[in-house]
Amino acid sequence: MKMRGIQPLAYRVIQAVGGVIFLCLTYYSLRYSQYMFPQMDEIPIDRKGDPVCCILAVGVVILAVFLMMRLEYKISDRNKAWIERIFLSISVLWVTGAGFWWISSLDRVPEGDQAFVYGGASYFLEGGYFFLEKGSYCYIYPHQLGLIALVEVLFLIVGTYNYFAFEVVSVLLAGGIVLLGYGLLKEMNTSVSARIFYCLFIMGCVPLICYTSWVYGDLPSIFFAMLAAWLVLRWQNCLRKGYLAGMVAASVMAVLVRKNSMILLIALILLTLVYVIDSRKWQIVIAAALAVAMSFLAYQGIYKMYEIRSGYEHSDGLPVNSWIAMGMMEKGDCCGWYDSGVKDIMYATDCSCDETKEIMAGIIEERFHTFTDDPKYAVLFFRKKILSQWNEPLYQSIYFSAKNLRNDLLEPGSFLEGIYNRPEVHDKVFWFADLMQALVYFGMLLYYLFAVRKDTQPFAYLLAVTIIGGFFFSILWEAKTRYIFPYYVMMYPLAVVGYFRAVEQIRKWTGV
Repeated sequence: MKMRGIQPLAYRVIQAVGGVIFLCLTYYSLRYSQYMFPQMDEIPIDRKGDPVCCILAVGVVILAVFLMMRLEYKISDRNKAWIERIFLSISVLWVTGAGFWWISSLDRVPEGDQAFVYGGASYFLEGGYFFLEKGSYCYIYPHQLGLIALVEVLFLIVGTYNYFAFEVVSVLLAGGIVLLGYGLLKEMNTSVSARIFYCLFIMGCVPLICYTSWVYGDLPSIFFAMLAAWLVLRWQNCLRKGYLAGMVAASVMAVLVRKNSMILLIALILLTLVYVIDSRKWQIVIAAALAVAMSFLAYQGIYKMYEIRSGYEHSDGLPVNSWIAMGMMEKGDCCGWYDSGVKDIMYATDCSCDETKEIMAGIIEERFHTFTDDPKYAVLFFRKKILSQWNEPLYQSIYFSAKNLRNDLLEPGSFLEGIYNRPEVHDKVFWFADLMQALVYFGMLLYYLFAVRKDTQPFAYLLAVTIIGGFFFSILWEAKTRYIFPYYVMMYPLAVVGYFRAVEQIRKWTGV
């Protein structure tokens, strides 16, 4: 397809913005990282980085990529196919096997939002709807009803309060995420060596394994978001309408289990506009519009279902600007992190959404003036806020799992006991995750510099644009490093493309 008008400009914007973001993230990941030891306060602590080790690791990865590219030409197609299947099988088995070990090793009883989700689904199935009463959890956070409704479906099969069944599903979804990353690379027409390298690379994603015990929407949302990305890319390559129908369904599921997945839909809409201006294929416009409309209608349908079942009228909940207000507050050593005070404000207004919205608007205006009056403070505030989210290599995966352990006795001297109780053991896991994060971030920098090309169809960049959108969203929204975890998992296939495209370019420049 001949490239005209908007596409080259759009690609330059993606390349420039993504390149600047990951140049900064790579730089800071070499200098220091954010640290949260299990069972301590949820306060990000700066930890000095190991730039020499990270740079050496990057060199090893580039050398490995170069050797794998050279070796690929010496192996027959039949043998390459077998080798690829073997490595993919090993990768999936490792992630699912490690995930099953993780969820089975200890009984991590869900607490907080997790408890309200699986508990709410159980209570609703038993006919108890007090979570919908004025001032209760689902009254304050009605968007959680999307996930709760889906957990209800699971509990209809396995029984109520069976949070371990949810963890098992999460393990299977983690394996599915590995397969989808591989599938995305295949649709991008990458080499066999790149796909094999991805299989090895994703095995080092520690948070993907540790979040299998997290009874919440993070892993399901990653799975459905990557499924939607794979389906739209598959449609782009073969133009079969069935893939668009699947993409719409996957997008709706991603939004239901985690409303922040709307960022993926925004990226889809933007790339649809870029695509249709040059291609005039209107099917994708209809599909993108349906994905947005059906996500909205699915929530409305769930709200109405619970109204009919419970007799309680649907609440608008905590206003959206509450999370923006939290994202602008400073509390102790945390910039923009969660502040339970916003709920107290809503309770003080007798749970009036409109009054709470006005109060939050006042807080936002006050903080805005604080930032404009002192630009230096604003820069320091948002730098600290961004890095507290994007520069924590474990993404709170071990931290959260340690907060909700039942009275299981940790075997003295065991690996798990060391993770939770002995800093020297936890530090080794943290060091490995920190190294992986530096490799992924540098790979993403290479991706935006070398893989964003004018001869590539727009939807190959759906995850890349989603990650950029997630970065800017994290500047405005309430901060938490767990919120960045989905984008981090999405980076793995793209980082691999970045390394291979960079090595290809080096080989062209040097003639090697």
